Amino acid sequence: MCNVLLVDDEYMVISGITYLIPWEELGLTLVGTAYNGEEALEIITEKEVDIVISDITMPIMTGLEFLSEARKREKEFQIIYLSGYQEFEYVKEGMSLGALNYLLKPVDKRELLKTLEVAIEKVKESKDRDRLLYLTKRKSLKNWLVKGEDEKVTTLFPLLESNSYNAFVGSFKDSKFLETLDKEEDIHYFTENNERIFGIILNRTKIDLKSFYVELARKYPEDVFLFAGPLVNEVSDLKKSYEVAVSLEDSYYFYNLIQKGCIWIELNNHLEEIYYNTNEELPLLSKVSQDNTLEDKINMILDFFNATPIPPNHIRYFTLLLLSDARSYYDIKQPESYQQEVDRIRNITNINEIKTLFKSLEREISQLLDERSYNDLTHRVIDKIREGYSEDLRLKEVADDLFVNVMYLGQTFKRDTNQTFSQYLNEYRMKKAEELLLKSNRSVNEIAQAVGYSSSGYFYKNFRDAYGITPKDFRGKYLSI
Repeated sequence: MCNVLLVDDEYMVISGITYLIPWEELGLTLVGTAYNGEEALEIITEKEVDIVISDITMPIMTGLEFLSEARKREKEFQIIYLSGYQEFEYVKEGMSLGALNYLLKPVDKRELLKTLEVAIEKVKESKDRDRLLYLTKRKSLKNWLVKGEDEKVTTLFPLLESNSYNAFVGSFKDSKFLETLDKEEDIHYFTENNERIFGIILNRTKIDLKSFYVELARKYPEDVFLFAGPLVNEVSDLKKSYEVAVSLEDSYYFYNLIQKGCIWIELNNHLEEIYYNTNEELPLLSKVSQDNTLEDKINMILDFFNATPIPPNHIRYFTLLLLSDARSYYDIKQPESYQQEVDRIRNITNINEIKTLFKSLEREISQLLDERSYNDLTHRVIDKIREGYSEDLRLKEVADDLFVNVMYLGQTFKRDTNQTFSQYLNEYRMKKAEELLLKSNRSVNEIAQAVGYSSSGYFYKNFRDAYGITPKDFRGKYLSI
């Protein structure tokens, strides 16, 4: 549908044209009438207008003055002029301003309809071009934020000419919010499904930026949810600002901070970096004092997650590390495939789900310890494995160290654990390899040697048998969480 505005200082002319045009048949909608150019300007400011049929000579503001002012305001539409005059100067000036046609009064119906058909086609072509440009800009801007620099961005946006950049993400329910953004020349954004929004703000100081977001929060207290990353001064850092904004949004829902409306600003950047190589700060069950009960240990983990608003993607990563450590330390069998575990943790959306997971782990370990009845000799063998798994450890050497018969030791160990010594050792080495793949930047060959394999090929085989994938793929799947 094309929206049409009629402008003429004579009521009978407007009434006559309204009667002449088969609106529904042509796919047209009359959105307003005006009796001079000034009234017409007010209408095109408030409503979307595709075609204007206007007189030229009117009081207060002529049709030519109206078009000139509309172009200054960057309003685009097709205009058809009407006049009872035939002076060439009117025609020439109107056409120079972009008029589609010039019709003499009284208007000939056939000529008017023919001109309208041309106008409708031009409007459709213009909308198609605008839509294509919008989609191109949206894709380019999204690629810039999500993936880094996109070569088309520099031609579609004046990014490289800016001295500061700020990324934001969020959602909205009030469409007037977009009208507010449209008034800001230094804001570029795209929307998805008429509710999600992603964008950047250029050339704002930290103070100006904060004032702008505070004003948005005041103006839209209920239906706008925005999360802004830090202000950066290099265009190459725009992606980093976007990632922090996404993390803030994730945290908002993860920690149940739901309000009617919300605008979070991260200008100090304290959430931006949590380095994975500081794993000694994690409350690993294997590192906690033996004097602590299992319940105390689990509560330490939950306190760790509650102590600071850790970005949810880091929480999910740390959860994997803690589960890996618990499996290794308490000799827990994996109840599902590793891919299923990754998927399960990747889909965690709320801090309460983390609490439920570790309370479930506590019950599982407690039940396992109640059911497990290792004798002292088996415990001593397990201690030897934990101490010497990185070396060429053999059952005979362990038996000699413990001053027992090797055959008797092997039978006792298998009776208690349902595994041979070599099976248990290999499984323990796999768990330690898992930890190193997740916690360190060591190469796979270095990890193979660190867990007691002199042959990296044998390590690869054993790891694939245990996990169903190669060590490299395992690391990639987990770290992508």
